[in-house]
Amino acid sequence: MEKFIYGFGEVAPGVEGMGPYWEQPGRNILRGLLRSVEVPTDNWKDVTRLEHEPGKQDNQDASWLRKSMKLGEIEAYTRTFSCYISWKDAYPEARSRAEGGEGDVIDVMWDQMIDSVPEWKAMGEQWKEADVVSDWGTYIIMARRK
Repeated sequence: MEKFIYGFGEVAPGVEGMGPYWEQPGRNILRGLLRSVEVPTDNWKDVTRLEHEPGKQDNQDASWLRKSMKLGEIEAYTRTFSCYISWKDAYPEARSRAEGGEGDVIDVMWDQMIDSVPEWKAMGEQWKEADVVSDWGTYIIMARRK
C-alpha cells in the first residue's frame, strides 16, 4: 500500500503512484505526526506530545483510531483519498473495474496486496469479506497558555 499511496513514478507496469498527488507540505506534516511543528514557547508552556505510528512499538495508549473493518470497506476508503481523486483527474482514461474499466491504480494496488497474503488470496473473489483491524497514526500536541 505504501508504494502505491506515497510512491512516485511507476509503481506497477504502466501505473504511476499517487505520491505526487498529495497536497504538500500538509501531507508530509501529517505523515510526520506533527513532529515538525514547533510550539511557540513565548506563549505556551508544558508542551506534551502523544503519538502512535502504526507498525511501530510506541505509545499504544495513543492509538485512538483503531477499527475492525472488512477489506472491502478499506478498499472503498482508499478511493476517498485526496491523492486518488487527483490521480483520477490526471488519468481520466483509467477506469476502475467497478466502473467497467480494466482497472485503475487502486485496483492494481489491491491485486498486489491480496496476492501477498495467502489467506486473502485463498478467499478468491470473497477477499473483501476478510476481517482486519485498521490502525491509523494518531497524534496530539497539548500545551498550556503562559
